[in-house]
Amino acid sequence: MTHFASSEVAGSAQTSTQRGRFERSVRIFAAAGLRPAWVHAGNSSMMDNEGVRNVAWLRGVAGIAGARSMVRAGIALYGYCLPIEGEGQSEVRQELQPVMAWKTRVIGLRRVQAGETVGYNGIFVAERRMRLALLPVGYADGLRRELSASNARPGGGRWCRGRGWRLWGGCR
Repeated sequence: MTHFASSEVAGSAQTSTQRGRFERSVRIFAAAGLRPAWVHAGNSSMMDNEGVRNVAWLRGVAGIAGARSMVRAGIALYGYCLPIEGEGQSEVRQELQPVMAWKTRVIGLRRVQAGETVGYNGIFVAERRMRLALLPVGYADGLRRELSASNARPGGGRWCRGRGWRLWGGCR
């Protein structure tokens, strides 16, 4: 098995090198008489980035050893895929839908002044005095860091008491 380090990058030289090495390894094992039941390579991004071509390649490599191919779907099981960088084709993303809702409680409210920073690396800078809600969650709980916000890139949408608000925007 292998996992591609750059599968979300279209035309990645690193992925191409990994694919070549992996295929050579499978050929060596097959020549030595080793017959695995499964040959595993890839993840959600591998399926999303020219997935038909990549899955066909994997089936061919598995066939060298008389094995069945397997891909770990990972994050796609939850209805998400990473953006494909470069000229890649998103074949999976259009069909995906989130499969769950994520909920928590507000455990505190804080006031910040204009110019104060909030979040990882101080990515959000308050443009005005505002009130922020403190949520007892983070990356370890499944809250993706890219849902945080900068002044140039708004964060993910949230609901509070039935009203939408920006991740760092608080609830009034």
